[in-house]
Amino acid sequence: MDLKKMYNEHSLRENPPGNFRPDEVLIDTVGGKLVHGDSALDLSNKAVNSLYLAQEGFYVAAVAPDPELVADTASKADETGANIKVYSSDLTALPFPEGEFNIVYDDRWFDHIGYVEREKYAEEMWRVLKPGGYLILVTVQCRNARTCCDRGDPYVMFRSIFDIEEIRDVTSLYMDSRQRMFSMLMKKKTPAF
Repeated sequence: MDLKKMYNEHSLRENPPGNFRPDEVLIDTVGGKLVHGDSALDLSNKAVNSLYLAQEGFYVAAVAPDPELVADTASKADETGANIKVYSSDLTALPFPEGEFNIVYDDRWFDHIGYVEREKYAEEMWRVLKPGGYLILVTVQCRNARTCCDRGDPYVMFRSIFDIEEIRDVTSLYMDSRQRMFSMLMKKKTPAF
């Protein structure tokens, strides 16, 4: 695959599913112009999502706590010349100033954060978003598991600092199997408290 040619000659959203295509939730919200802006924080650990956001005109900061995932995204950003900067960071203490991003996209990192840290995570997402910015959260849908959550858990956690504009069921391919999840589109409340 000639990634640079693919990146420069057509939108990644035109790729068939499973073939270096961005997440459908991201295509629907960003490509569908439900959210807009000039800066995005990508917490998906998928280089294709960062590249897609850059194609849509965003400056992208891609963050992952795993150095291998950071290296993969950095390599693909260098190969394509995309406007992406990568970071390895704790998601509850991000290295950005307040109000830095129009969009934060989190595809399942929330699921790996312990319940005690989730409140700090929610506050951190609120902090790095610009006024009126959007958090797009995709999370696994499972009940009664320590590392997973159901609709009620993130809804209760985020509703005091975000206006929850949409909750929908989504299905994703993960390790060659379909996985049920849901996404939440949330707009930053100002002031939060």
